[in-house]
Amino acid sequence: PTLTEISLENIDHSGAARLSCALKFNTALQKINLYHNKIGDKGAAFIASALKQNTALREINLGHSKIGHEGAASIASALKQNTSLQEIDLDGNKIGDDMEFVIKHAVERIKLYYSGELMDGCVYDGELMNSKREGRGINKYPDGRVYDG
Repeated sequence: PTLTEISLENIDHSGAARLSCALKFNTALQKINLYHNKIGDKGAAFIASALKQNTALREINLGHSKIGHEGAASIASALKQNTSLQEIDLDGNKIGDDMEFVIKHAVERIKLYYSGELMDGCVYDGELMNSKREGRGINKYPDGRVYDG
């Protein structure tokens, strides 16, 4: 049998570094739960490095993992290169204004969970433009073009 899902506890930045090495070459693992760990910005940078190369992972939960400003920037950069990730949970991290940066680069194709809600749709300058979420039933890009979503 192939391992496709794992959940890890007591992971800090050094554990994230070791995990990153494995994720870079992973071809089977599709879902990883790192919820409520002490990954921090340093560990987020290691995970981001792996996400740039990983082509198998579909979901990652980094909720409540002490990720801040620098970690959010690392993850945002990785999301630009990663083509396989479909869902990421960053809820409960103190990433502040950088959340807008992460969203801008992720939500058009990735389900992003932050502040306890799913934030999928088009984001422009930090403003969610998915009108389905706003209850209108039509999705529009900032320039007015309609898209399926």
